[in-house]
Order: sequence, then C-alpha cells, then structure tokens
Amino acid sequence: MLSENEKRLKTLETDNIQLHEKRLKTLETDNIQLQNNLAATEHAASNAEAERYELQDEISNNSAAK
Repeated sequence: MLSENEKRLKTLETDNIQLHEKRLKTLETDNIQLQNNLAATEHAASNAEAERYELQDEISNNSAAK
C-alpha cells in the first residue's frame, strides 16, 4: 500500500507528464505553423525574384528598342 507521500508524488509525476505532453503538442503545432510560414515566405520570395527578372528583361528590351 502506498503512503500518503508516495501517492502525492505519483500524482505530481502524472501531472508533470500531462503538462509536458500538452507542451509538446503546443510546440508541434507551433512548428507546423512556422514551417507553413517559411514555405509561404519562400514562395513569395521566389515569385518576387521571377517578377524582378521579368521587369529587368522588359527594361532591357525597351532600352534595346530605342
């Protein structure tokens, strides 16, 4: 039979495990959101770079036509 202190310790351990599991789930969710943000940022940067090259070509073509 468990003593009162052992019961409290067991309860604290269980609570601690549950707290860490909840924190882990939160961190996993945050990580997914950060990965999605990174992917969106990289996509936007790629689009901006492509647009920059298109504008450079347009400027070059306009300069050559004059």
